[in-house]
Amino acid sequence: TPEGLEYIYVKEVTDPSTGFNVRLLNPIVIRLRQEQVVLAYPFKFLSAVNGKASEIVINSENKKNYTGCDDTSSVSSTCGKKFDKGRPVPYSEGFCCFCPETPVRKKQTRGGQDCSKPADPTDIGQKKKASAHCLHLSDVWYSVSALTDPLINHNVFMEVYNQRHLINGSTIWVSLTHAEEFNLGIQSPSKYDENKTIVATFYTANPKPNTNLLSVDKKRLLIPQPMPGVGVDKLPLPVKNGATDFLLLEKSLIEPSGYKCDTAGVSYEGFATQPNRCEKIAQTCLKNQPLEFWQMDHEKRKAGRKGEYLLMNYGIPYKDPITIIEDTKEHWLSLEYHLEQLTMLNVEFNADQIVALTPGRYGQITKIISEALEKKIVFHVYLTNKGLSPANFYVRAIKCEYGVLSSNNVSKIVPPQRMEEFILETKPGVIELAEAFHCSIVAGSSQYGIVAKRDVLVRPKDRCICNMHCKCVCVGESLTCKSMSEEDFQAAGFKASLPELSADHYRRLWIITHPFLFILAILLFLFLLGFTKALLGVMGYKFISYYGLKSRIYGKRRIKHYFEPELKGMDVIYNNEGHPINPDTKERVRVFSEEIIFALNTVFFCLWPYLKIAGYCTKWKKEHGRYDDISSSEDDYFLPGTTGSDTEELSTDGKKISKHPAVISWLRDKCKGKGKEASESVDFEPSVQTPSVTVEKRPSAGDTRRASFERKEPLPKETISDSILETDSSVPLLAKEKERWKKGAHKLRTVMN
Repeated sequence: TPEGLEYIYVKEVTDPSTGFNVRLLNPIVIRLRQEQVVLAYPFKFLSAVNGKASEIVINSENKKNYTGCDDTSSVSSTCGKKFDKGRPVPYSEGFCCFCPETPVRKKQTRGGQDCSKPADPTDIGQKKKASAHCLHLSDVWYSVSALTDPLINHNVFMEVYNQRHLINGSTIWVSLTHAEEFNLGIQSPSKYDENKTIVATFYTANPKPNTNLLSVDKKRLLIPQPMPGVGVDKLPLPVKNGATDFLLLEKSLIEPSGYKCDTAGVSYEGFATQPNRCEKIAQTCLKNQPLEFWQMDHEKRKAGRKGEYLLMNYGIPYKDPITIIEDTKEHWLSLEYHLEQLTMLNVEFNADQIVALTPGRYGQITKIISEALEKKIVFHVYLTNKGLSPANFYVRAIKCEYGVLSSNNVSKIVPPQRMEEFILETKPGVIELAEAFHCSIVAGSSQYGIVAKRDVLVRPKDRCICNMHCKCVCVGESLTCKSMSEEDFQAAGFKASLPELSADHYRRLWIITHPFLFILAILLFLFLLGFTKALLGVMGYKFISYYGLKSRIYGKRRIKHYFEPELKGMDVIYNNEGHPINPDTKERVRVFSEEIIFALNTVFFCLWPYLKIAGYCTKWKKEHGRYDDISSSEDDYFLPGTTGSDTEELSTDGKKISKHPAVISWLRDKCKGKGKEASESVDFEPSVQTPSVTVEKRPSAGDTRRASFERKEPLPKETISDSILETDSSVPLLAKEKERWKKGAHKLRTVMN
């Protein structure tokens, strides 16, 4: 393109298994942008030399008021003193050439002053007859570098696109490099995107041996240095033209130390210490200066001849003649390379979305139906084209047992992802078949050969079916599916794994398939938790052992003896609520032994839901007042020493037995003629006394249900019952009992009247 872009359209690729070219359903386009191939010479800086060192002669003939030559004084030397970073440069004052003491008729060889004049008596040392020889350096400086073997620098910019087909039928181009331009070259030989879905590598051949333009072993590269503070218009020509005026000189013409004459880089010391300096003509020791070589080539170029020292005589400098490698800080001299050069790019990317059309490669024998008739055998073969393009398939029955002939060859074009029926026929031969036998059904294409193979069962006078992954079964048998082997399944053209016969079994949860084991595991786990809780109680952590069981351990229950070791042998005492209590502290005591508590803890987590539900029900009844009023009947009075139940017991004859015989007997006595005394002596305002307790003696073996009680104090004569005294002394309860007493007194008056 005019922009320098190249497009590579990839619509066919080579199938490595067959070597055939196959077409891509969604082609690939590679866009390339190449830069100029460059022959790069790495170079290393050695030293710096002046562009031109020249000699200036000062004597009495070219300078007025000449006072003579002085090359010893650092203050008033004739040539002056040069300084570098504040330090004087040795030998920068030049040197003096004297005439002979005796006048001669000739000029001084180097200085050119007349030596025939007589000496001036005031001229001490004949300095006025001497000439001063000063070394002058040009404003142009060159850096001297050593070159190494060249290499090819070729930068290539690449992008990869892939065609995609949308559901609506349109196509788009997707950038596989994610709109990023890969910059490949000798400095970056590999590149990959952020997601690492595409990687590109770069390779380029080395330059041919005869293409080495520069003799790196013999030449030195001289590059003119910038001149700070000097405008472009005022720059000298050797500096203004850029890389075309770089110099390539023989390394023998350059002496970095500066001690050798007639070399580029001669120093003040080399100039001042040259042998026989005054016997030689001026400008001796100052040959082979860089600017002199530039001037010679410049004149040749004007004359239309090829030069010898300028870089342009060896090649065309690249637009960026000096390349600096950022990583290594290495410097390269770059020349354009126009010879044939081999560069390779290897691009690898995710090809999941790229489909190669391989017609005739993917065929699948999905189903076979065999019919064995009297005179012929018919095979109905259902072949599926698993490719994405139409293909011409052939199907044939071969290798039949008992000498049955192979079938005819049937060919058809099968559309992509479609199934076609192939009908094959063969004859049993000369023998009469009486047993079942097998044949092989093969399917293939002209390009890929046989691509699918499947064995089929044939039974005389019967029909057999081979469907999907199931083995062949005949109609006369049970039509159950028995899976083929993995090898036969793949040979038939199926690419997926062999399916399971029943997938539901594997989708069920274990707890559904093994409910009994699940319940048993839960119970064992709960028993283990309870056993751990019981063990902690045995180890002394009673608060853990009693947790959740405290209301049962300290509940209402008739016990034969105390379970606390310190209370062993003492009579059991109960409070007015029916709880066994400590005789000394009046606190509740346990109603179960440690063994029973251990057993309860073991099954605690199994019974815990029931305990919680029972607790909630009791709490709900209390909150809603589901208790009968005590004034509804005499039988509702609570008699100390009982379990606190308000139910009645039945005698052996079925009659009700009151649980309050003392109250009823007292009422009867009062009603038999002592009504007057009773009306005057009954106290309806009972005094508050401490709650009474009952002591239970050990019951006999024959009467464990009804325990005998013995009061420590008799009932008061003027009280109906002392049950009101066995309640808590809180004010709300007394007020309630007082109201009940008033109702009872009203009933007494009614009876007595």
